[in-house]
Amino acid sequence: MARYTADHNETVNKLVLLALQWIRQTPSLADSGGALGAYRIVERSAARARWLNGVPEDKKAELLPEAWFEAWADATCSSGQKGPGLGQLMAPNGTVQDSREYWASGKPLYDSARVTVPVLIVHADLDRDCPIELSRAVFAELKSAPYRRWVEIGEGTHRFSWRTTTGRYLTRSMGSLGTSHEHEWVISAGQPSDRFGSDRNL
Repeated sequence: MARYTADHNETVNKLVLLALQWIRQTPSLADSGGALGAYRIVERSAARARWLNGVPEDKKAELLPEAWFEAWADATCSSGQKGPGLGQLMAPNGTVQDSREYWASGKPLYDSARVTVPVLIVHADLDRDCPIELSRAVFAELKSAPYRRWVEIGEGTHRFSWRTTTGRYLTRSMGSLGTSHEHEWVISAGQPSDRFGSDRNL
């Protein structure tokens, strides 16, 4: 959507970017090297471990309850992405190809300075798939956006936090985007922290 917006600002009201990709010095964690097919085979246990990469051991069960992960994996299998073996999933390689050809090669897919609509960027502090520094770099480049908001999810991964409070705060943020002063929010453990500042040119 960011690329589309940069090319067609007149058709976009507000832009929300979640755990976004940007120029990076390291390959995607999903990239094991070698030739790419349309899909790659992923073990269920490996998928869960990657989701929780970087999460302290005592927080893993809270951030991603086993039953919730299994429900997601079962739904993924039933939607046509069941792998050839027991406990295997099929994951599309499109994002891996994009990372190789663009993000990890120093070639952005869009010019963030050309985005001229209000923007909300949401990222979690424990994201290892797309490190949070990528979003910070894009936020700094949004020179033409009339309004920018940054929301950082505390104790969340690439899939954010599963807490219901996180969803409520994000809904409120998106609803008010562009309607008041620009804010930088930090959400810690699913709750807003005491740090709440504003600056139209962060």
